[in-house]
Amino acid sequence: HLTGSARVLWRAGYEQYYEAGRASGSYFCPNHYAGLLEIGAAMSLGLLLDRRVRWGGRLFGLALLAVSAAGVVWSRSRAGGVVLLAVVLLAPFVALVQWKPRPRWLLRAGLAAIILGAAVATAWRAEGYRARFAQVPWDDLGRNDRVQMIQGALRAWRTAPVFGIGAGFHQTLWPHVAA
Repeated sequence: HLTGSARVLWRAGYEQYYEAGRASGSYFCPNHYAGLLEIGAAMSLGLLLDRRVRWGGRLFGLALLAVSAAGVVWSRSRAGGVVLLAVVLLAPFVALVQWKPRPRWLLRAGLAAIILGAAVATAWRAEGYRARFAQVPWDDLGRNDRVQMIQGALRAWRTAPVFGIGAGFHQTLWPHVAA
């Protein structure tokens, strides 16, 4: 944030990212940076939603969630934003089963309202982020590079869905499954 991603750690960042105003943090790619922050958000939800965690842990979880969400928004990663929203919306419904029914449903309703309100406020204020979503070629997704990559990854997964393809085998298998 301090360097505008012109520098990532001690190295120069990539122009296409910092000129577009996308945060890339400790990684050169904003999407990988957002992926790391998604893990931080998931960890924070564990602290926030577990009944046994004391208030100090909950405050740390809240701070971690705020930093993670802000970083994903600053990275302008579309997939990161969608995943973060899905995880944060789903977590109260899964994690709150440990609570008694009445407080569980009150907490779920309250948290869902807060989360949706925060998402709408973020979308309202983050013009550059909204613009990135508008750039998706919705009418021709079949030609989108990312969609073709996902389809290739699914074809690769079908070859070895349980144990994977093995370390270092990516360069051998990928030419056979890629678009």
